[in-house]
Amino acid sequence: MKHQCLICNNKLNRNAEKYCSRECYYKSKEGEGNHFYGKTHSEETKEKLRNDPRLSHPGESNPFYGKTHSEETKELIREKNRTYRENNKALLLQKRLDRKGLTKTQIEEVWNEYVSGPYNRDHLTEKLGIDYRTAQKFLIDLGIETKEGIKQVGLHKKFFQSGTSISAPEIKLLAMLEEAFGPENVKHQHYQFGYFYDFLVNGEILVEYDGYYYHKVLKNNNDAIKEELALTNGFSFVRIEEDEDRYANLEEGIERIRDEFQTTQD
Repeated sequence: MKHQCLICNNKLNRNAEKYCSRECYYKSKEGEGNHFYGKTHSEETKEKLRNDPRLSHPGESNPFYGKTHSEETKELIREKNRTYRENNKALLLQKRLDRKGLTKTQIEEVWNEYVSGPYNRDHLTEKLGIDYRTAQKFLIDLGIETKEGIKQVGLHKKFFQSGTSISAPEIKLLAMLEEAFGPENVKHQHYQFGYFYDFLVNGEILVEYDGYYYHKVLKNNNDAIKEELALTNGFSFVRIEEDEDRYANLEEGIERIRDEFQTTQD
């Protein structure tokens, strides 16, 4: 009868073995399984270890002194390391989390707070105890967020925290669009081609709401550029404009968007 792995209880190939894999062996050495668990070297011992030439092998006492690996050997080492990383992604990711004292749930909760609240990047650093780039890497590797998703969140944060306000008519138009096409089919402040468009409807119709003052009095030079970019890249484009009395026919704008959507379906 074959013995079982002491960690995962899988059957072993040979009775003399204790663990089914290198991963289980490593796990057996964690925490109280480590023979040095709860112990520390004295300062005297540390000093001896630092100065012991048998351990540090300085200069000519190093058996590899004056030698170099061949390119063939270097490539074999690189390939072995690549293979190990590829076959042990979950294990290596968990070790990274353990070193930082973090969990996937913890990172996900803090990320959701950051996305939905009035926070900047410092929120992630303060809550998780890691820098923003490390947090990004964890978000991607854990499948919590994509690289593009992180970029979009950052752009939206920059846009809204710059003091840009959303007008009441635009908020009303958002509600009408969500009612007409479904909330899942309407994206507000959609980033495309290096610009923010007020709305993206059904993934193919870009919509701009032009307030009279900002687009007629001040004359926003980006208006024509954004429209041209949309049309030349396969999107439909609808512009809803206020008149000088600050009135915009939102119902008529919704119908124009419906017509554009119908055209794309024909």
